[in-house]
Amino acid sequence: KPFDGSFRKLATELFGGTLQPLPADHEMYRLPRRLTYKPKLEALRLQGGQGRIAVLYCPFDLSRAWHRGGKGATRQLDAAANIYFYINKHSPIGSK
Repeated sequence: KPFDGSFRKLATELFGGTLQPLPADHEMYRLPRRLTYKPKLEALRLQGGQGRIAVLYCPFDLSRAWHRGGKGATRQLDAAANIYFYINKHSPIGSK
């Protein structure tokens, strides 16, 4: 809990605004794999009308399942792959 509160405060101080839950139909949950397990993800978007995600936050430890292995790890790795795919697809550097 202390990390969560500190992280939220820092994100607000650095970028303005607050973290908002991603909608359940967000493309991060669909591409490149449709996720049956949807981890709680929150985003803070850039100010100034750009609308791009500046901060993506998961209040739960996705990597814990990777270390344990098994079926839970596969779901978490699929979620991580979707996050990576989304970031690269929407990065201003990757789109040039």
